[in-house]
Amino acid sequence: MKELQNDKDGIFLISLNEKYAPIKVSENDRLDIFGKVLGKSDASAITGHCR
Repeated sequence: MKELQNDKDGIFLISLNEKYAPIKVSENDRLDIFGKVLGKSDASAITGHCR
């Protein structure tokens, strides 16, 4: 999942996974949206529920 951030340094796609660096977006970039996020949880919410 990514969030769109617009600040003084430009427009960026920010990954909710901290392993990935922000991606700078320019006016010539094409963005495709696949799916829709309906909610999210962290790993601690499901720990112990998987085998």
